[in-house]
Amino acid sequence: HFFRNDDRVHVPVDEAPWRYMGQLLIDGGGTCSATLIAPDVIATAAHCISQDGGFDAHATFVSASGEHRARVTAYLVDPAYSLERFGRFEINGLDWALLRLDQPLGETLGYATPRRVGGRPLPIDLMQAGYAWDTGAVLTGHVSCRMLEVRLDNTFAHACDTTRGDSGSGFIVRNGETFDLVGIDSAFHPNVTGPDSYVAVSAGSFAPLAADFIAGRTGMPVGRLRPPKPR
Repeated sequence: HFFRNDDRVHVPVDEAPWRYMGQLLIDGGGTCSATLIAPDVIATAAHCISQDGGFDAHATFVSASGEHRARVTAYLVDPAYSLERFGRFEINGLDWALLRLDQPLGETLGYATPRRVGGRPLPIDLMQAGYAWDTGAVLTGHVSCRMLEVRLDNTFAHACDTTRGDSGSGFIVRNGETFDLVGIDSAFHPNVTGPDSYVAVSAGSFAPLAADFIAGRTGMPVGRLRPPKPR
C-alpha cells in the first residue's frame, strides 16, 4: 500500500534506530516486525500472535542485522482484544502486544522509548521500517513520512509506505539524541467512498503498562493461550 510511489529503502541495520528493529518468526508459521523498547522487551501487533480462542507467542525475535536472536518467554496483550473484532475493524486501538525475550538484546542494540501521542498529529517526520512480503528478511523502511490524523480509539492514520509483513513494525521519532516509539503498524482499511486508511496503534495504548511488564510484574508465560478477563 503505497502513496503514489514506493518510497521504501534499505536501511542501515547497524545504526540507530534501525538496529532496534527485527523480525518476529512465529513457530506456527508467519512473520511480523517488532521493535525493542527495553533490554529484553519488544513491541509488536497483537494480531501477529493471535489465533482462534487465544494467543500463541511461541516465537523467535531476530535482530535487523541477523546477528542476534532471542526466544519469547512471556507476553502482554489487552484482555479485551479479539481477533474476530479486529477483523471487523472495531478495536484497532487494542492491536498491540509486548513480548519478553530470554536475552537482553537491547543492552547491545539499544531500544526506543514508548511515547504517547497527543490529540493532534506530530509535526515531525516519522521513521518506519519492517519486513514486507516483497523484501523477505531484508529490513526496508520509509525514512520520512507523516502522521495524518490522531483518532479517539488510540490509533492514528499515516502516510508511510507499508504492506503485508510490516504488521507490528514501529513508527519512530527522534527525541534529541535518542528515539521514541510512537506507534505500531496495525491495519489497512479499504474505503470505497474515499481515500484508503493506513492505521497504526498509538504507543499510548500500552505505554502506561510497559513499565510493569518490563519489570516482570505482569504478563503471561508463553503457552498460556489467553490472559484472564478483567473483573
